[in-house]
Amino acid sequence: MKPLFITPSMVLSLLLFTMEGVFCFAQQGALGMQFQPTFNGKPVTFDSTTFLTASGARITFSMLKFYVSGITIHGMDSPSISTSDHVLVDVTEPHNVDVPSAPWGRGQAVSFTIGVDSIVNEQGPREGALDPRNGMYWTWATGYIFLKLEGTLEAPGVARRVYEIHVGGYKAPYQNTFRVTLPVEGRSWREPLIVDVALDRFFDAEPAFDITKRPSVTDARQASDVIDRLRGMFRVR
Repeated sequence: MKPLFITPSMVLSLLLFTMEGVFCFAQQGALGMQFQPTFNGKPVTFDSTTFLTASGARITFSMLKFYVSGITIHGMDSPSISTSDHVLVDVTEPHNVDVPSAPWGRGQAVSFTIGVDSIVNEQGPREGALDPRNGMYWTWATGYIFLKLEGTLEAPGVARRVYEIHVGGYKAPYQNTFRVTLPVEGRSWREPLIVDVALDRFFDAEPAFDITKRPSVTDARQASDVIDRLRGMFRVR
């Protein structure tokens, strides 16, 4: 058997191949997340389509806005990558929430926080997404509104009226930011990530939320017992 001779050119070729593989593994791009509202799997058209809840109320939707922050991309082929910016998502005007520097490899999960953390709240009003003119701020003492869900309701024996779910609160014992973690089952980060906001899960998850009896949730104390319902609305399509 002849001895195997490794020439300098072979070593250089192997090194370049390895470096190219590392580079391809590490290269990154922007991930676009899209939040799309649904009800029982059907798209929600604001200010028009009527839906029936499990408690028998006929409802429409006129507004759904919420703050997203701390988006973390959990990769199967690369380390997790996080962002710290606060983004105001208004699903009545669909647009991408871009996550810069997302890995090109396969995904394991995506997680994010709904709300504005206590540090930012303590600093008072800001500009941009956190500008009070966006209609997502209560007062200096109570801080930002994390999520707004509004529309109309009517039911047998209940006249048509407006409902409003406004969730906020950053001070103990009513700290109402919440974390959402969604598995993505090895999909590529190259494709936009569609996150359904399944509004039926808010109203119909057991026990059903009777909006005719609680048409107004507008302070931190009232919001604490609806957080799990809100967390359950989000799912990857």
